Amino acid sequence: MIRTARTLALAAPARGLTLALALATILGLAAGPAVTPALACPADGEQDCGHARQGWFAGLDLGAGSAKLEYEQDGTGFESDDTTALGVTLRVGYQFSRCFALTLDTRGVGREDDGQELAIGSTVLMAKLHPGGRGFFIRGGLGRGCITTEFDADADDAADQAELPDLDDEHALILAFGVGYEWMVSDSFSLGLAFDARGAELDDQDDLTDIKFGESTLGVTMNWFF
Repeated sequence: MIRTARTLALAAPARGLTLALALATILGLAAGPAVTPALACPADGEQDCGHARQGWFAGLDLGAGSAKLEYEQDGTGFESDDTTALGVTLRVGYQFSRCFALTLDTRGVGREDDGQELAIGSTVLMAKLHPGGRGFFIRGGLGRGCITTEFDADADDAADQAELPDLDDEHALILAFGVGYEWMVSDSFSLGLAFDARGAELDDQDDLTDIKFGESTLGVTMNWFF
């Protein structure tokens, strides 16, 4: 449990905020309308919340944030430099009610600086909850993540960069969560803002131990309903 919290914490620029959002997501998905009647999804025929929708949809997220790697080598801890990364998410899902949807999200986040390249990809099955059937949502899930790194010691600014180990498409179980708000622009299109983060831990490799990687983005989320 402690390792999971640490993994999530390194993914966001503000570690405390990331952990708080992770806990809120887990509690929200676990509790649901049964534990919080005030946020329960309205039954058919009740007042429209303005987010009535159901069926298949496809989505696209675009955002900016950070991608990071932490590990230990010979008892000393190292971490990559925290610089801006760009992220893209593609999804397909099904909206079962105003309050609940399941999606399959494929996401890539990467950054490239002088001397450093770091790319994180993942495919995650996500549960999405709209408390009260309105625009606010929380989402979380599990899936498969991978990381690829490259360090160029001959780059102009290599001396000022933290040296990255050579990881070539290494895979691990990844935990994902997010929170945001979206508006129904039309009957078939929604537009919103979302904060998302994902974190994972790799098995030990050679002289590297306690290897964790994560990423987080803040950006635009869009969905098209069929």
